[in-house]
Amino acid sequence: MRATSSLSQLDRNLTDITDLLRGNVSKEKYKNYVSPLLFLFALETRYDREASAKQEVRYDLPQEPSISDITTASDNIDQLVDRWFDEFRELNGVDILEMRYSDETSLDDNVMQRLIARTRNIDFEHTPRDLLGEAYMNMMKRFAHEEGGEYFTPPTLSHLLARVLYTLDDGFDEDSSFHDPTAGSAGLLIETASLIRDDPDDRQPGENITSLETVTTKYEFSGQELDPQIYKLGQMNLALHGMVSTRLRREDSLSSPQFANGDNLETFDYIVANPPFSQNWDKDRFNSGDDFQRFDWANKLPRANRADYAFLMHMDEHLSEEGMVASVIPHGVLYRNDEQTYREYLIDNDLVEAIIVLPEKLFESTTAPTAILVLNRDKPSGHEGEVLFVNADIEGEFYEASGNGRNELLDSGIRKICEVLSWKTKERVSRVVTNKEIRETNYNLNLSLYVDTTEPQPEIDVSTQFEIICKLKAEYDSLHDQLNDYVEQLGYE
Repeated sequence: MRATSSLSQLDRNLTDITDLLRGNVSKEKYKNYVSPLLFLFALETRYDREASAKQEVRYDLPQEPSISDITTASDNIDQLVDRWFDEFRELNGVDILEMRYSDETSLDDNVMQRLIARTRNIDFEHTPRDLLGEAYMNMMKRFAHEEGGEYFTPPTLSHLLARVLYTLDDGFDEDSSFHDPTAGSAGLLIETASLIRDDPDDRQPGENITSLETVTTKYEFSGQELDPQIYKLGQMNLALHGMVSTRLRREDSLSSPQFANGDNLETFDYIVANPPFSQNWDKDRFNSGDDFQRFDWANKLPRANRADYAFLMHMDEHLSEEGMVASVIPHGVLYRNDEQTYREYLIDNDLVEAIIVLPEKLFESTTAPTAILVLNRDKPSGHEGEVLFVNADIEGEFYEASGNGRNELLDSGIRKICEVLSWKTKERVSRVVTNKEIRETNYNLNLSLYVDTTEPQPEIDVSTQFEIICKLKAEYDSLHDQLNDYVEQLGYE
C-alpha cells in the first residue's frame, strides 16, 4: 500500500499544478481551473471506493463522457471537461464550474493533458480527505494573497472565532447546529468542524471522531453565499474535506434568506461569520417591513452603504433561544454616532457577551483594525448585565508581523485570549464592564473607554537620574569653559 501523502507533499503537488497555468491564464482565474479538476478526481476515487463498499454516495457521476474518456483523450480535452461538468450539473443539480475550460484558448490540449496528469499524480486513494482539504485551504490562501483575499478568512482568525464560542459556552453539545450567513469558501464552517474533530475534551466516553465527515454526522452545518463563483469554491472545499452533507446555498442572506420555514427563519445554536465590511445593501426594499421581522431594533434601518448592523440583525433572528454569535466586525460598529440606537438595543437587551479587539492588517483585502462581537441570548448565571472587553492588539503577545506585510494571530495568542474569556481581568488586556457603565458612555463600545491599553512606563530611580544630570552638567560646564578659552585666544569677544 502506498504511504499517505504528507501535507508538505500535497502543497508541492498543488503548486506544481498551479505553475502550469502561469502565463496561460491570469492569476485571478487560477482557482477556477485548478479546483474543478481536484474535485473531479477526488470524487472519482471516493465514488469507486464507496460504491464498491456499497456505501451511500451523494453525487452521481456522468457516464458520457466518463472520467476515463477525459484522461485518455488527446484532443478537444477542454470541451470534454466542460461536457463532463455540464452532465454533472444536470445529474446532481449542483453547479461547481465557474469558468469553461474551452473559453481559454491558451488551455490547449498540451496544457490540459499536463494539468490532468499532474492532478492525477496526487494519491487521492490513500490521502485522507481532511489532509487533502487542508492542502486545498493552503492553496486558496495563496490565491487570496495574490487576488486581494475578499473570499478568504485567515485560518487563524477562523480558528479563533470557533474557539471563542467553544470556550464561552464550555463546549458544544452533540446535535448542535452551526451556520454562516456569509460563508465565502466555507472556511469558517470547516474550521469549526475541525475544532470539534481535534479537541479531545469534546468527546463522549469511548467516542472516536477521526474525520470531518464523522463530525457532520453528529452536528449540523449550513451556510449561504452571494457570489456564485465563491459559492462554487465553497461547495468544492466542503466536498474535498468530506463535509458533503453541509447545506450550502446561494443568494444574498439579507435580500433572499435561503434558510426559512414559511415566515420564520430557521434557528441555529451557533453562528460564525465574517460579513463584508460596511457594504451596500438593498435598504429600500425593507422600508415597508421585512417578512421575517429582522430589522426592528430601532425606528430606522441601517444606512444603505453600511450593512454591518443589518447582518447582525439577520444573525440575531437566526438564533435559537440559547444561541450565540461570533462575528468579525469593523471597529466603526462599536462607536459610530449614527448607529448608537442599535447598540442601545444590544445592551438594553443584554445580548453582548464579549468584544475582542483585534490588530490591523489581518486580512488581504483591508488594513483596517477589526474586532469580534459575541452575542449570547442566554448569558451564563453571574454574567448577566456585563460585557467582557478583551484587547488582543498587543504585538508579540497576541500577534506578529508576517513577511507579506500582514499581521497573523499567534497560536499562543489565541490560547491567551481564551484564557481571559473565563471572565478574568488582566492589565492592558481585559476587563469586565457593566451595562450600566456602558450606558453612562452613551452606549459607546470603544475598548479604550474601558481598558487602559497604554504601555506601562518604566519606574524611574530619581537619585540615579539626578547623578546622571549632575555629571552631564559638569561636562557641559567644562566644555563651556574650554570654548571661552578658545574664543579669547582667537581674539573674539
